[in-house]
Amino acid sequence: MFILSYKILFYFFMPAILRGVGDWAKDREIGAKPFEIATVYGIESISLITWLVFLILTLYWIGFGDRFNISKGKEKSEPFRSPIAAGSVTPSEKWPLVERVAMVFMVVICLLYLCYFPYTLDAIAALNIGQGSLIQPVVMLSGPIVGLYLFSVGKGGRLIFVLSMVVTVLALFSYITYGSRGQVISVALFLTFIYLFVSRKTYILYIAIVGIVLIVMSHNVMTIVRARDDFKSKSMTENFMVMIAEIGANRDDGDFWGALDFRFGEASRRSVGFLRLVDSGICAGFNPIKSSLYGLIPRRYFPDKPVQGSIDGTKEGMGMYIIHSVMTPGSANMSDFFTGLHAYWELEFLGVFLFSAISGVFIALCVGFFGKFGSAGLPLMMIMLKPPWLEPKLWISEIIGDIFHTLIPLVVLWYAIKVALKVHMFWKKTFIKFFYSCAK
Repeated sequence: MFILSYKILFYFFMPAILRGVGDWAKDREIGAKPFEIATVYGIESISLITWLVFLILTLYWIGFGDRFNISKGKEKSEPFRSPIAAGSVTPSEKWPLVERVAMVFMVVICLLYLCYFPYTLDAIAALNIGQGSLIQPVVMLSGPIVGLYLFSVGKGGRLIFVLSMVVTVLALFSYITYGSRGQVISVALFLTFIYLFVSRKTYILYIAIVGIVLIVMSHNVMTIVRARDDFKSKSMTENFMVMIAEIGANRDDGDFWGALDFRFGEASRRSVGFLRLVDSGICAGFNPIKSSLYGLIPRRYFPDKPVQGSIDGTKEGMGMYIIHSVMTPGSANMSDFFTGLHAYWELEFLGVFLFSAISGVFIALCVGFFGKFGSAGLPLMMIMLKPPWLEPKLWISEIIGDIFHTLIPLVVLWYAIKVALKVHMFWKKTFIKFFYSCAK
């Protein structure tokens, strides 16, 4: 509910207020009319309500209310509140197996992140550590989330705390130097969530505030860095030097409120493109879903594999690119969009109800499934809510991609660690018994 409230507040209400203050300037730039914006809000509201209804119904169906104090008269417990997060267990005490697996799992993710991360730095780029690995994408996505969680909770010993702190610093450094304002905002909101519901450590809130202040002070510099033609080819250290030069040149004089309107209002503005496509008789049908079903096949074995969520197999055939070209002819950029409007573009109102319901059921099943993963449950659940970490109402192509590229690798890694720990515990116990019998 915290994440859903964030989406409604920042993507519904705040853009509406900024439109009134800014005289609809951003909307008029691309020709989005007020009644079209109102229609977009209406369809997305229907999608949100449908998603929420099926989310709640599925949670009750799987017994989430019984285990997490939604139903009355049941044993009280707290979701994702592990002994580690609650502070009732220290590393010197005996942890349950699920907590051992959770801690090892999160440490492994952080270590893998550190292995893959240097490949973007100048000094050791030649090592090509982890480049091209099948698990690299999911590690680069999950590493910062797991690192942030361990750093915020602050349990597991000093070495784990230092490891998580290094991962957090590196992740934030990469987000800032590549001008990813959305990722910095996501980090700040994730830390706020942890502070409110998991661990009341004051330094968590301070870091979240610093992240928001950083966005306010350097939003224009981050935009300038991303607008450079050689932006993607530059390393993080080179982009960082560019940012320093831009700050030194006093280039951060952009319109903050305009940038805020652009960041959070773009999804509703560009989603007007879906309305115009449907009005023109151009619907995607099941094509985005069909293209996503090829996701499990590695591209090295299927070079012509369709792009996930595309109607024609190409990147430009994805909805986020099509609506950008509809609203800004001649432009080949991608844009944010409301997932309910993407469903409307696929099967009109049938898609809005059907795909929103499927999304709600999927998220509810993920909550119930990851709730059994001890202290790793929360970061694992947050990994599934993207992009970037804080999108609860996923579109269907994103769900299919999450299952293939995120859920399956993470679950395989989890159970591989669980089996390894069980084998280790068995042999350790057997060795002790053998040694004790020999000593007799």
